[in-house]
Amino acid sequence: MSKILVIASFLLSLSFTTHAQSRILHSPTIPPPTIDGRISASEWQDASKDSGLIQLEPQKGAVATGKSVILTGMDHQYLYVGILNYTQNTSTLSAGNPKRDYLSASTLKTDDGFLVMLDTFNDHRSAYLFHVNILNTQSDLRIEADGSSVDANWDTEWLSATQKTNFGWSAELAIPFSSLKYPALKTEWGINFARITARNQEISFWAGVQHDYFRVSTEGKLLLQQAPPSRKPVIVIPYITERFNDYLKKQKKQTWNTDLGLDAEIPFSSDLTANVTVNPDFASVEGDQEQINLDLWEIRYPEKRPFFRDLGALFDTRIQVFYSRRIGDIVHGEKVMGKIGSVQIAGLYSRTNTSDLGDLQFPQANFSTVRLQKDILASSTLGFTAVEKWWDGGYHRVFSLDTKMRLPHDFYITGQLVASWPGKFWNHTGGFIRVARENSVYHYHVRYTSYGGDFKNNMNAVGFLEYDNVKEIDSDLNYNFWLNKSIIKLIKYSSKNRVDWYQNNKLWRYKFSQTGDLYLNNRWSLENTYQNEYRLLKGKDTYYKSLKTTLGYNVLEWSHAQAGMEWGSSFTNPFYLWNAGARFKPWKPLSLFYSYNDLEFSPDTFRESTQIHVLSSDIYFTTNLFFRVFAQYRSNIKRSYIYGLFGFRYRPPNSAVYLTYTYDIEESKPEIIHIPTNRILFIKFSHAFSL
Repeated sequence: MSKILVIASFLLSLSFTTHAQSRILHSPTIPPPTIDGRISASEWQDASKDSGLIQLEPQKGAVATGKSVILTGMDHQYLYVGILNYTQNTSTLSAGNPKRDYLSASTLKTDDGFLVMLDTFNDHRSAYLFHVNILNTQSDLRIEADGSSVDANWDTEWLSATQKTNFGWSAELAIPFSSLKYPALKTEWGINFARITARNQEISFWAGVQHDYFRVSTEGKLLLQQAPPSRKPVIVIPYITERFNDYLKKQKKQTWNTDLGLDAEIPFSSDLTANVTVNPDFASVEGDQEQINLDLWEIRYPEKRPFFRDLGALFDTRIQVFYSRRIGDIVHGEKVMGKIGSVQIAGLYSRTNTSDLGDLQFPQANFSTVRLQKDILASSTLGFTAVEKWWDGGYHRVFSLDTKMRLPHDFYITGQLVASWPGKFWNHTGGFIRVARENSVYHYHVRYTSYGGDFKNNMNAVGFLEYDNVKEIDSDLNYNFWLNKSIIKLIKYSSKNRVDWYQNNKLWRYKFSQTGDLYLNNRWSLENTYQNEYRLLKGKDTYYKSLKTTLGYNVLEWSHAQAGMEWGSSFTNPFYLWNAGARFKPWKPLSLFYSYNDLEFSPDTFRESTQIHVLSSDIYFTTNLFFRVFAQYRSNIKRSYIYGLFGFRYRPPNSAVYLTYTYDIEESKPEIIHIPTNRILFIKFSHAFSL
């Protein structure tokens, strides 16, 4: 017992790291500037001024290749940020993405842009991130667990504008305090800034040398001249919808339906908010893109419905005990989110309608979940999640404990224990423990996982789990070699390895995957992956072996083209998978994306050979006036899907008019559930009122 206490004390001592905030920025009270992207000396003369960014990539610790000047100020309503970005050659500035909220870790450096990270609780773990590219395309993210969890679906209201100039480009941001949660009467926040230069894949930060893109604990300080308002307005968003449904017409039912709904945001305090939705209609949400799935398990799709989107980072655990896509057509929903002291809080309840999926019917159901996440040590967390689904005749319950511990020298220890009901306890439990070292250059970890024999049935009623009845050891290694020589810009290497046994200790699977990517300074790239996997399926030894190669041009930036092929054997039959895709702007307001996949099995025992065509286009007349078309076709089930959206956000993001049209036809195989032809015309008007 004494040895265990010594080890625990050692780990705890490692976690008590200090936060060396080497940079301090003041935010004085200034007259509100006009948010037009032009930095006027008369408007910003009273603002604080600072400069000096340090590279994270490609040359860690080097001074940024272009100078950036940062201006900050505030009044009783907004935090203001002004940016002047200088560059030696303005012709190298690159930006093409017009779609709001495109930003993620993988797209961070596809456009020239600038980001502001605000740690309003000054807890060195969580932050809000606001980003604009040169086109003034806005993205906002929520960061948790010191950058380990990033929620790109979080969305709020703020103002920005950008301008190209003869020295580079400039931007102005006005972030409303009403869009943030923060402790009352506190005037010290954490802050960081970063500039992205797409052409040389450079990202540089204000608060000194960083370790990763979204690391919060290495931030600087923002000293506000006055405390932000402690009371926030109640936001009420009623909306009216009009829908025409072709399928209902064929059933001789009413084809035009008028409906009313309501969203409301009720702040209990500056750090705790409730949201209510009544009769929400998500017809303006685009459908999921078709994917090639060479595996045997369900594909996990992202959440796009607004009511659930801000839950992502807080509920981001490896064993995903709450997967909001399990919740269907909602009658009403309520949630509470915020932070009290050192504890993050989220609670949600929703009730769903009876729903039909072709020939299947699903009864009314109730979903509830609670998430508590406590800050411990210097920048670590301990979390608890409870999820329940119940209906007339049954229930599923899942409980989870998890931790994310950040140790010195980029080491992390994460773990999770999950139990579920009904059923025998040990058959319906799971968990893992993982030790890792990671930053923007490298990552390696070792992890042990165990899932009970009947764990998946309970989990997938409310969460997401691919398989169960296994014990698993996996170990990954990733490394980025930034060369920036005359020919080679970057080499990426990745090795993913795992071995699984059934709970009775019989070997079920081993999988080894090796990837090497080469990116040249002339913008050409070559990506290669070899995969070798064994599985015991229905008592037989089966193998998945494949080699994938992709030739690309400019793939690290938004406008790009690539083509490739993958060939091998997929457990039963040999296959070939050809793919190609491109994204470009033939006209300044218009962007186009096309992808093609051709999967061929030989022999095609299960008639799985298919072609998938995907085409999407966006026309942004202004940042908030746009037209979008998304179309796709899958040949093996003869599914055609077309989605068109005309949108006008006259007070983004919540006050808007949407006109959408959906065309969805699937001529399924006889053995697949029949899904009826659907043509829907949908009109939605919503307006946000502040009370």
